[in-house]
Amino acid sequence: MRTACAAFAPTFFYSGVYTIPEAIYSGKADIGVVFSMPHEIPEGFTCDPLMDYRGMIWAHKDNPGLKVSPIRAQNFAGSVLVDSTNRMYTTWRDGELEVLEKAGVSPNSCLRGIENSADFFIMMRRNEIKVTMDLGTTICPYNPDVVGVLPEDDEFVIRTYLLYGNRPVKPQVASFVDLAKQVAAETL
Repeated sequence: MRTACAAFAPTFFYSGVYTIPEAIYSGKADIGVVFSMPHEIPEGFTCDPLMDYRGMIWAHKDNPGLKVSPIRAQNFAGSVLVDSTNRMYTTWRDGELEVLEKAGVSPNSCLRGIENSADFFIMMRRNEIKVTMDLGTTICPYNPDVVGVLPEDDEFVIRTYLLYGNRPVKPQVASFVDLAKQVAAETL
């Protein structure tokens, strides 16, 4: 995207106080990538599907769900989904719950004061899991006791969406949306 739109210089907004939709709706950010469709989208905003990714489950190497073959999401039904008190991770958690529930898993969750994504993996305990898109590796760079697996469930898919204001759409936002959709289409 940087090559195709070299003049685009986005400003990134980070806050543990706002969820991504709250940052968009309040005007603190112009566009955001969310991992689950918001339940309510206020007038003047759009949430477009962007791309689907194969989902991956990360678990401690001693998690009982890893001992069952074939590896399916259902193997982790007794596991705990790690969540953060940082509100910027809310959309990630919503996406995790959505993909797990589609696979028939309704996990318990635990809250931790996690400020960056590496901490989810550094502090992972035996019975805990985290769901991400397929990262292309099963080796966790933050914790050698955590492994990633690609469940054999056909529909273990994480959907991503672009959320942005549409009244009017700012020219740079419109360019970014078009470019993101083009890159996503070429990637599929």
